[in-house]
Amino acid sequence: MRRLFDILISLVIIIFFIPLCLLIVIYMLLIGERKIFFRQKRIGNNGEFLLIKFNTMLDNSENMPGGLITTENDPRIIPGLNWLRKTKLNELPQFLNVLNSDLSIVGLRPLPLSYYEELSEQLKSTSDICVKGLTGVASLIFRNEEQLFSNEFNLYEFDKNIVVPYKLQLESWYSKDRRLFKYFLIGFLTPVIIFSGSTKMVWKMFYDIPKPPAELKKHLHG
Repeated sequence: MRRLFDILISLVIIIFFIPLCLLIVIYMLLIGERKIFFRQKRIGNNGEFLLIKFNTMLDNSENMPGGLITTENDPRIIPGLNWLRKTKLNELPQFLNVLNSDLSIVGLRPLPLSYYEELSEQLKSTSDICVKGLTGVASLIFRNEEQLFSNEFNLYEFDKNIVVPYKLQLESWYSKDRRLFKYFLIGFLTPVIIFSGSTKMVWKMFYDIPKPPAELKKHLHG
C-alpha cells in the first residue's frame, strides 16, 4: 500500500509542478551556472543510486571548505538560489527517484556514499534497516539544520558523532512501526513545517519519539 501511495503521490506532484519546474529551470539558466541538476551517489532502499535535485551550489562545492555540510548563508550557495533550498523546491526532482523505487516518500534522508562508508558498523546496520525517503521524522525535527550547523565550531565531527546517530535513531523508530497513519501524518506535517519553520508540532504529534541527546537539546524544540 505504501509503495502504491508513493507512486500515485509522486505522479500527481510531478504533473502538478511541471509548470513551476520549467520556470525554475529558466530562472536558473538566467542567473546560475547553467548547471540545472545536481547528482550524487547515495544509499537508497535498493543500494547505491544517483540522487537528483536542482543545483543550488557552486560547482565542485563538495571539495571546498565545508565539504558535505551546508550552513546558513553558506558562501557556496549560488546567489539568488537560496530560496530554493529554504522552500525545499530544489528537492522536487527526487520524486523521480521515488518512481524509480530508490526512495519512498517517507523515510530517512539517504546518506551520501562517502559519508555512509565512514560510519561505524553499528550505525551502518541501523541505516540499513531504515526506509530511505524524501521526508521523515528526522527531516521534520531538523527543519532548520543549516542554522543549527552555523552555531557549531567543528561541524563535521558534530554532524558525524551527534546529529547522524540521532537521525538514525529517529528513523529506526519510524521503520519499526510504519503504520499508514504515520506515513500520512509525516507527509501532512512536511509542508506545514517547511513554511512555518517551527518543529514544535512534531513533538506534540509524536510524543513517544526518542529524545535528543544533551548536545542537541539547546538547538531542538524538544
